[in-house]
Amino acid sequence: MMNERKPLCVFDACTIINMIHLDMMEKENFLLNKLGEHFEYKISDIVFSEVERNKERRITKGKNRKREKDDIESRISVLRSGSIINLQLEKDCGDKFIEDIEKKSNYQKRNGEFSSVCLSLCLSRCNFERLTFYTDDYPAKKHFSPFFENQQIGYIADSVDLLVFLYWKDPDIKEENLEKMLSELYSFFSIKVSVFEKKVQEFRLSINSSQNKNAIRPLNELEKKLRKKQLSGINQLKNQIKQNLSTKKLRNTFNKLTDDYHEVFSLENSSDRGMLKKISDARCHLDEEFIYKI
Repeated sequence: MMNERKPLCVFDACTIINMIHLDMMEKENFLLNKLGEHFEYKISDIVFSEVERNKERRITKGKNRKREKDDIESRISVLRSGSIINLQLEKDCGDKFIEDIEKKSNYQKRNGEFSSVCLSLCLSRCNFERLTFYTDDYPAKKHFSPFFENQQIGYIADSVDLLVFLYWKDPDIKEENLEKMLSELYSFFSIKVSVFEKKVQEFRLSINSSQNKNAIRPLNELEKKLRKKQLSGINQLKNQIKQNLSTKKLRNTFNKLTDDYHEVFSLENSSDRGMLKKISDARCHLDEEFIYKI
C-alpha cells in the first residue's frame, strides 16, 4: 500500500490532559508518541497555557510532588512541537481574523476552545483540506458544530474517537490496550463526578437554606444528577445556582468549586451521561468485536 499523509488535527486542552493521564499508565510516552506517529497535530498556545494551569491541580502535595511535576512536564514537552501562537494566525489569515471569527461564531470567550476553532479554520483554509478538532468539552462541541459544518472545516471528535482511531490504525495498540485506556478514562471521569457530588452536598449544607431558598432546589437537582451520572442540564443548573445565591461571597465560593471541577461540566451532552455513555458503548463494541481492525 502507498504511504499516506498523516491526517491534520487540532487538540484542545481537555483532550491533551486526558491523553497525558492515560499515557502515565503506559511505558514512558507510549501514547503521546503514537499521536506524533499518526497525526500532524497543531495546538494553540492558549491551550498550552490551560494545560499548564491544570497540571498544577493534578500534582499531589507531599514528597513525590517534584517527581510528579517533572513527569507531567516531560509529557507535555512531547507535544510542544505542534504549538502555534495566535499572532501566527493573524499573520497567515489577516489582522482581523480572530475578531471576525468571534462575530461569525457568536462566541465571546477567548479561551482554549475558541482559539482552537480559529486555528482549525486557519489550517483548513491554508492547507485546503478538512481536519479533525479533538475536544472533550461537549458544550463547546455543541456550540461550534454548526460553525464547523457551515465553514466546511472538518469534524469535531473526542478522546474516545481518538483512542478508537489509534487502535485500528496502529498494530502496537492491542484490544487489551484499548480496553484498559477506555476503562481508565471512564474511571477518571466517574470519580471526578462522584467527588464533585460530595463537594456540592457539603456546599449546600453549609449555606443558610432560608436565605437561599431559590438556590437550594437547583443544588438538590444537581446533586441528584451527579449521583445518577445523568449530566444533561447540569450547566443550566450551575447558572441557576449562581444567580440565586444570596451573597457575593457565596457566589465566589461556588464559582471556585465549579472551576475546580470544570471537567465535569464539559461532559454534558444532550443525551444523559454524554461522554460516560460513549465510553461504555465503545467498550461494548470492543467486546462484541464490532470495531474492525486489520
